[in-house]
Amino acid sequence: MLKHDFLNLVDSYIDIWDELEEPMFIKKKFSHLTQTIKYFKIKSQMKRTFSSINIKYKHLKQSKENLSFSKESEEEMWVLRACCMNNKELSHLIELWLELDIKNMENNIQGDYIGCTEEFIKRVKETWPNMEESQVFQALRNVWIMIALKIMFSNNPNDLVLTNSIFAYSMLYPLTDNLLDNPNILQVEKLDFSKRLEKRLKGNILSPKNTEEKDIFDMISLIEQEYCRKSYPKVYESLLLIHEAQTNNIKNQYMNPEKNDIKKSTFEKGAASVVADGYLVMGDLTQTQMDFLTGYGIVLQLADDLQDIEEDEAVNHTTIANSCPNKELQEYILNLLKLSEKILDKIDFNEDYVNKEMKIILLRSMETLISDAVLKNKKRLDTYFYKRISKASPIGLEKYLKLKNYSIGEIENIKPKLMP
Repeated sequence: MLKHDFLNLVDSYIDIWDELEEPMFIKKKFSHLTQTIKYFKIKSQMKRTFSSINIKYKHLKQSKENLSFSKESEEEMWVLRACCMNNKELSHLIELWLELDIKNMENNIQGDYIGCTEEFIKRVKETWPNMEESQVFQALRNVWIMIALKIMFSNNPNDLVLTNSIFAYSMLYPLTDNLLDNPNILQVEKLDFSKRLEKRLKGNILSPKNTEEKDIFDMISLIEQEYCRKSYPKVYESLLLIHEAQTNNIKNQYMNPEKNDIKKSTFEKGAASVVADGYLVMGDLTQTQMDFLTGYGIVLQLADDLQDIEEDEAVNHTTIANSCPNKELQEYILNLLKLSEKILDKIDFNEDYVNKEMKIILLRSMETLISDAVLKNKKRLDTYFYKRISKASPIGLEKYLKLKNYSIGEIENIKPKLMP
């Protein structure tokens, strides 16, 4: 039942995407003066924020002997938390960057984001002490998405904790992707693992063949501890949806698929991933929630493919984005921006459901993801098109890149100081 409804929704989004493949223009346009003023406001606030963090760190460093934490990871996290919690400069920076009322948002949308992040990192380090930071962050991004969904969909968003399901599903990303994306593993081995994983997701108890498989099966067991299969069948149906989408994606890597097949595979994979997020957070979803998550997942997947054009080409992985000639790639970007707007209109962001600032956060996060992808593919775009996209950005793409590089540099400077 879930699969039937899901595939129908995906087909409807494919139809929307195809209908968008027409000449269109970007309505939003910011003047150079407006972009420059905002750029300097954000840059100035960034400087004050990083300066404030450095000063607070210095004071904490002087009293380091008073800390009672014994583990290095706990001490580092404590320092980070002390630096950033209740930081007025940081809050103002968020207001400027995302254009929202941070105080109003804090009064209406509560949640222990810091606590969930800390606990997740702690659990990962305890179980996989040698896991690379990039893999931890890959999983952590999904934790944050699931937390956002909890805030949006739950009647009790204040009761926000890192559940076994949030932890387990987020860890399935690096654990399975590392195996399935490994070019040194033969396709037949990947497909064999895929069949065994499908059986485990259906509830069969299997003896793992290796350590990697054991870790993955352990994550499924954690989900089973929270969601009874009989009471929450759609939770496991949603996991089978993402599994099937990933399996089809593996098959496409070793074939020469048609353009429509690539599109369908891409949409299903992106949608299934976020739909599963929703079911593992809530246990069940309304039709409206399902519709929104399907579209949101598709947008995230299309943006990721746009950003990863070079990486996918290097491993001969065909996507909609890297199969587009440069002119068609520009239409792809325009369609992606338009589809992003349509997705947010799919759900009712009223005061009783979720604070209006959540819509702004989702919109800005998608715009940021797309901006990163456009900047990465600048050489593939003609100058006029790039300028059109840049003028639609509140600070412009080049200024956005400067701020991003500045913040990355400052964070890199701070990180060594936070280490014991």
